[in-house]
This record gives sequence, structure tokens and C-alpha cells, in this order.
Amino acid sequence: MILNYIKSNYFPKLGRKANFLKEFIRFVDLDLKELGHMIKGTHWVAGVVPHPDQGGDRILPTTSTITKIPFNITDILLAPLLLYSSYVLMKNPPLKGKHKLSLFALVSMSVGLTIGGGLFVLTGALAKEVGFFLPIAYLVAAIPMFFIILPVASLGAFLPVTGGNYFYVSRFVSPMLGFLIAWVFILTACLGQIPLFTLTAAEITKNFVPFGSKEIWAFGILSFFYILNLTGIKPVLIIQNIMVSVLVIALIFCIFRITNISNLKAYSFDLFPHLTKLFSVASLLSFTFFGSNAIVELGKETKNPRSVLVKAFYLSYPLIVILYIGFSFSIVSNLERDHNFESGDPLVQVVKTKLDSFEFILFMLGGPMLAVVTSLNGIFLILSRSLRSMTDDRIFPEIMGENRFGLSYPVTFTTIYVLANLGLFLNWNLETLATYSTIGWFFVVIAQLYSIIIIRNIIKKQKLNGGLLNHPFVLVSVVLGAISSVFFTGILAYNLIKENKLFDLLFITFIGIVYFFVRNRILKRYKINLNHLNANPIQILQQNEVLQ
Repeated sequence: MILNYIKSNYFPKLGRKANFLKEFIRFVDLDLKELGHMIKGTHWVAGVVPHPDQGGDRILPTTSTITKIPFNITDILLAPLLLYSSYVLMKNPPLKGKHKLSLFALVSMSVGLTIGGGLFVLTGALAKEVGFFLPIAYLVAAIPMFFIILPVASLGAFLPVTGGNYFYVSRFVSPMLGFLIAWVFILTACLGQIPLFTLTAAEITKNFVPFGSKEIWAFGILSFFYILNLTGIKPVLIIQNIMVSVLVIALIFCIFRITNISNLKAYSFDLFPHLTKLFSVASLLSFTFFGSNAIVELGKETKNPRSVLVKAFYLSYPLIVILYIGFSFSIVSNLERDHNFESGDPLVQVVKTKLDSFEFILFMLGGPMLAVVTSLNGIFLILSRSLRSMTDDRIFPEIMGENRFGLSYPVTFTTIYVLANLGLFLNWNLETLATYSTIGWFFVVIAQLYSIIIIRNIIKKQKLNGGLLNHPFVLVSVVLGAISSVFFTGILAYNLIKENKLFDLLFITFIGIVYFFVRNRILKRYKINLNHLNANPIQILQQNEVLQ
């Protein structure tokens, strides 16, 4: 066969000299990365090409007649395509095993994305509300978030993809809905959440470094993590693993160092707060457990994702709950019975009182500082994967999904960086934008939970192997998680309406709708319809079962 001859004789010698075939590839209107995937031995079935990055299927453009041509002629036509696809693979090589996320790396990413500044801000503020029973409020808060995150982790393990926040919804619910919720989350995270993280880290830095303004330090911190992510996933994982390890050690040190066991006898359950107050505090604390669900963005970049993703959740979530309860207990154990402070934050006062000056500096840098920057580092990676997934679907220009100049997705990361700098220096209301981002993330979760119900129905009808998704407990978790997500989203939306701050969120959503329609109209000229991305959910699951 011509194909075999070309593969054995020309692929090793081709190098990067196949640019002349590029226009031919574009002429037949095929996705270059899908063609590149063929070299790895995957075949086409019924006009469907398994997607190399997302683990799913994509229908070939309707104008393509390649799959209708007899096999020998097809080989002849595909020969130059395969030549160029080797160039594509050299340009965007698949991740080697050693560069993929291990279980430890995934746990570190999960912990880093979850433990943020909220732990240190809310622990001090809410200690005044419920006093000694704050750890119980943290435990109550952890329960609904467990039911939200477990099904999403199970979905990621069942169908590992890159950019799960967008992919699952676009393939099993609606392409436009998948884009819109990802659009709202990504844009508001870039404009609000990332600048807020960098300013918080800069404010902590300014307490110990006398020179430079807070804005300059924020710009420097943002630039550092931008450059770090440009160097590739391996350095990102190394830095993230180190930072999360130090963060966990700092929290454990603080727990054992400042807990005042002798003060516990002053408390009794007659001081137990009213249930209304307890649940009100718990609802605020629930947001501090959000973040670890984002690891489904990294399914295709994880070693053995079908087992590792769920294991990462089972390891990281209990660790986070224990750290939260232990840290809050160490603070409230130092409060007096009436837990009244004349002024200031109880957390800061307790830590300053119990630690010497050197220990206090180490705690601030290893605790709150690292809690913020691990979230910052993680969100850079997570946002880039959602953008990459949408780029693979042609929603964004092809250049955003390419590695260039030896850098990892430079256009994608530069886009995130520029938007974050706009939020940093244009004096916008970052807290409101960060709230929009949280609402966007809840919408992502709600849509993913609905995707699970659709997938379960397909699995049942097609008699496919659903793995953990078939377990009744997952269905119960989906229902409870959806109820909890709607409740938390309602709280955030109500607060925005009360403060007349909902309009900007609606405007951002409207811009996303306009962009989707305009982009889809442009792509239709090339016989590509974004609304057809969810046309074959059954084939996606059938091929996923073959991969299993």
C-alpha cells in the first residue's frame, strides 16, 4: 500500500519541510490534528474521527467525500495529508508519560485550587459569629460540596478529556450553552479573579518588603506565573507541587503550634448557635471548598485518568476538610467564652499572639501567600485548557491551540495575561467580577451534572459500560449536587440584584451570544456548523468504551 510505503520511507525524513501541503489540507477542510491522530493507529469509522485531545468524536465536514471513495483511491488521496500530519505532530507533539500529571500532581493541583484566601478571611470574620463551633460549620459546609464535586470527578474518570468545563456540555447538552458558560467563567476569571489573586498576594508581600507599590508587585507576580506557564506543564507541576506541600506543612504547623487545649473546658453545648445562624455561616464557608472539580479539565493530560481522577478527589477532599476544621479549631480554641474582640480580625490577633515574629512571617508567606498563588497558578492552567478545547472546535482561531517558538500555547496564555492586566490596571470592581466568575463556575457544574444524567440514559439504552457513573450513589449525588449548586447560585445572584450589579453579567453573556452566532456564520462558509457538535453523543460514548 502507498500509505505504508510513505510511512516507512518518508515520515522519518520529513522533518519540518511539509508546509507546501498546508493549502491542500485546508482545501479538503479537515482538522489537521485529527489527521495527525491517524498516525497513531486510529481508524475512521462511518465518517467519524476520534478527537486526539478530547477523547470524543467529530463529524467530518459534509463536503468531504473521502470516506465514500474506495479504499485504494482513498490511500492515494490521503498520502500527502498524512505527510503533513506528521509535521503537525512534530509541531504539537503528544504529551509523553513523564510529562503527564501523576496522582500526586493532581492532588496538589486540587488542593492548590481549593485552598485560597477565603480560608484566612472567613475564618477570622465568622469566628465572631459562631465562636467555638466554627469547625462544625466547616464540616456542614463540606457536605453539599462533596455531592457537587464527586459526580463531576466520576464524569472526568469515565470520559477523560481536555477542557471538560466546555467539552461535556457542548457534546451532551448544547454547543452554544457549553460555550456561553465557559465564556462567562473564563472572561470574568481573567478580568476579576486573577487580578484579585495577584493584588492579594501583592498586599501580603508589601507587609514584608518596603519598596515598590502594591500594583507593581501584583504585575510582577502575574508576569511570573504567565512566564512559568509558557514554559510548559512540567515546570508548572514542579512549582505547584512544591508550593502546595509548603502550604500544607504551614497549616499543620500552625494547627499544632497555636491550638489551646486548656481553653476548651470553658465551652459547653449551651453556647451552640441557633441552627439558622449555623447554616447561614456554613453557606458562606461552602465557597471555600470549591475548586477541586476543575481537575476534570486535565483528563487527557493525566496518567491513567480513569482511575487517578477519582482517587485524586478521594485523597484531596478529605485532606482539605481536615485542614479547614483543624485550622479553624486552632483559632477558636484561643477565643474567650464570649469570643469578643475590641477590634481587628480574631485570626490575625490569635496568630500574632501565639507565634513569635519569625514564625509569623513564615506563616504569612507559607500560609495565606501560598494559598493565593497556588490558586493563581492553577487557574492559569485550567483556563488555558478550556480555551484549547474551544480552539479545537474552531470557536477561536487555530493559532491559539498551537505551540510556537518552543513555548506552550503562547497565544492562549498571552490572551489570559493581557485580560488579567486590563482587570488589574483599569480600576474595575474586581470583587464583583470574581462573583461573576463564581456564578459562571456554578453554571458549569450544573450543566455538567445534567450531562451526567444524559450520559447515564445513553449508557442504559446502548448497554454500555458506565463504570462508576452507573452507581446509584452517583445519581443521588447528582441530584443533591444540583440542588446545592442552584441554591448557592441563587444566593450570589440575589446579592447582585440587591446591589444592582447583575447588568454587567447579562451584558457579558450577551456579547458571548453575539460572538457565537457571528463565528458560526463564518464557519458555515467552510461547511462547519458549531451547532452540530453534539450530533453524535452515542458514538462518543461507544468509542470511549473501546478505549476503556
